[in-house]
Amino acid sequence: MTKLKIFLILCVIVCANMLFSLKPHKETTEVVFWTVQLSPFSSYINGVISEFEQRYPYIKVKWVDVPYSEAEKRVLASLLSNSMPDLINITSDFNMTLAAKGALYPVNEGLDAYSSALVNAVSYDNKVWGFPFYATSAVTIYNKELMKQFGVDSPAKTYEEVFLQMDNAEPRKNQYLFMPTINENDTLYKILNKYGINTPQLLISNQSKDFFEKIKKLYKEEKIPKEAITQTHREVLEKYSAGQIVYLQAGANFLNIIKENSLDVYNKTDVSKQFYMQKEEYDFSLMTLAIPLKSKSKDEAVLFARFITNANNQLELAKLSGVLPCNKMALKDSYFVEASEEDLVSKARIIGAQQLSKPIFYPQQNRNHKDIIELLNRLSEQILLGDKAVSPKLQEAADKWNILNKE
Repeated sequence: MTKLKIFLILCVIVCANMLFSLKPHKETTEVVFWTVQLSPFSSYINGVISEFEQRYPYIKVKWVDVPYSEAEKRVLASLLSNSMPDLINITSDFNMTLAAKGALYPVNEGLDAYSSALVNAVSYDNKVWGFPFYATSAVTIYNKELMKQFGVDSPAKTYEEVFLQMDNAEPRKNQYLFMPTINENDTLYKILNKYGINTPQLLISNQSKDFFEKIKKLYKEEKIPKEAITQTHREVLEKYSAGQIVYLQAGANFLNIIKENSLDVYNKTDVSKQFYMQKEEYDFSLMTLAIPLKSKSKDEAVLFARFITNANNQLELAKLSGVLPCNKMALKDSYFVEASEEDLVSKARIIGAQQLSKPIFYPQQNRNHKDIIELLNRLSEQILLGDKAVSPKLQEAADKWNILNKE
């Protein structure tokens, strides 16, 4: 080989190396991540982000935490602008609202890690619109001493049992067995769903009529407090802490509030599973991670959502905050299996985890889900405050529900 050919070959090799060295590395992608009131757990969030960025050095996560009261308003404002987050922490109800408006990006893979009922809660139009992030499942908190004063020996397990206890009990001044917050958010919707009343057709069934007539009777006899149709769980908590109510359906975290505000009532308190109905299935509230349709970093947002909801990260968040993980492997940890009978909080945590393994399925929501909940709440007001027969009111509400389903 001549010196000239060797020289030319060397030149080609050098040039190729130079071109390769000039080839740009994969550009850094930013994922803007919004959460709702998780700043008290900033060390945890920042730790997850740091570990994620080490694993995926081409992705940078920008975390923004917003107050709960402003969350929906700020998300809606961002969706109308050109500066929106890539991953948003929102309630399952708000998730469905945005999905119905075509504002979210569907996620249909990598969902086996979560309970199918939780995935169903973020499903609409046969698509999944986000990842389950964390959940809560109310337990029954009850005053053992006051329960016996009402002549009740053991806590009710089902709604039918508690309504029967209320019907049989003698009225006591300023004291009640149970105060359901009938019109607070979707409380009534969830109770009806446990009865299997979740369509317009079933709303006019005999079972539905019996339910509403039973509630109306208890309300008229003042065995359900008059303020039950206007007050929230906060007022019920205050009444429980004052020793005025036997049963409180609430999250395990409320036990600490009772202990701080009324140690005497706390010392008379025990916990059991939430009221169920025909099947032993339990309600839950769910926070989700959703990806806006206009996000510029959808794939990277999916990666981070899966990472922060893996078993290890879910377990750590649960231990720090008291919420329940949505990851099935995390729920099998001993932290959600072993409890002390003397420690009410740990006992309630175990019950909540057991309930999340038997979650109730909700019907696939439609675009007017919030309007349906509002319709049912107004129906209960009309029935409880009115003197007319129940059946015509149920038929009127069912007709309106049918119209909402078609819109």
